[in-house]
Amino acid sequence: MLQVLQYQPNVIYLKGKDIPVADTLSRDCHNPKNTEKDDELEVHEILQLTDITKKRLQEATKNEKKKNLQNVLQYVNSEWPDTIQYVPNEIKNYWTFRESLSSNDGLLFKGSKVVVPDDMKKEMMHKVHQAHFGIDRTLNSAREQLFWIKMTTEITKYVESCNSYSGYFDFVKLKQSSSAEVILQLKKMFAVHGIPFILESDNGPQFSSKEFKAFAKKWDFTHQTSSLRYPKSNGFAERFVQVAKSLLKKCHKDQSDVYLALLNYRNTPRSNDLLSPNQRLMSRRTRKNIPSSEQSLKPKVVQNVQHNLIEARNRSKFYADKGSHQKQPLQPGEKIRIQQPNRN
Repeated sequence: MLQVLQYQPNVIYLKGKDIPVADTLSRDCHNPKNTEKDDELEVHEILQLTDITKKRLQEATKNEKKKNLQNVLQYVNSEWPDTIQYVPNEIKNYWTFRESLSSNDGLLFKGSKVVVPDDMKKEMMHKVHQAHFGIDRTLNSAREQLFWIKMTTEITKYVESCNSYSGYFDFVKLKQSSSAEVILQLKKMFAVHGIPFILESDNGPQFSSKEFKAFAKKWDFTHQTSSLRYPKSNGFAERFVQVAKSLLKKCHKDQSDVYLALLNYRNTPRSNDLLSPNQRLMSRRTRKNIPSSEQSLKPKVVQNVQHNLIEARNRSKFYADKGSHQKQPLQPGEKIRIQQPNRN
């Protein structure tokens, strides 16, 4: 020991398989007949998937029409070819990161990220965009947990075509807050604007009833709900609820016609670049009770709406971030207040 005190060695651990030439001490020379080996296990990831989601991912991966993920899984579970020329064209995009691919219970992973099958891409895009953030924040959220080929391109297009395209909203007075009454009013709206592919709502009893589920099935649309006690997850709808309340209060205060106010709102441009909700939705202005030329009421297709929406959001975010500050982390023993959900 005294002979090595003059040195300051750094001790580095290496697995046996990573040592090209075994040293003397790594071999049991006195017991050559002992060939028993301990299994070397390495934990890569602990999956945070519910049984329902895991099962759906497994089924979608197994039953994928193009069978691309099944072909990749076969290579992952056996061995990849020596060169890319022997890999089928449909899955050559996986070649460059083949070393980071693994499988678990019939699911394919890239590192710790689940590789999403085709049939569930649209659902996953909807989930990562539930808070209606912009493109960058939505992509950051997706990249933490999900992966598929061309994910960035597809999510970007999805966010750009978000349902905030027009800013058009409507409201009706319900005779009673029952599923039957809500369904009746939705039928009237669908008869005017068409049946949506996806209908988003909160978790109210009107929307969670068997009657409403039957309505969604018969009219062929997907019903998705916002997070319980977290209305921000359906942010645009909540924002227009506030706009509608403000409109109703002002009309009640000055005894003006609420439907004329709604007509004017729909015909009012948001800015020089973003025209009115009616123009964005219908490509035309609708006639109001003020003088308007015949030319102004003619249909005209509005261009660059998605681009202008993104620009407007980026400007709003820039000014909002200027006045914001990062929250300080909580300290042990610090008093906090928690708002309890309404149990009534």
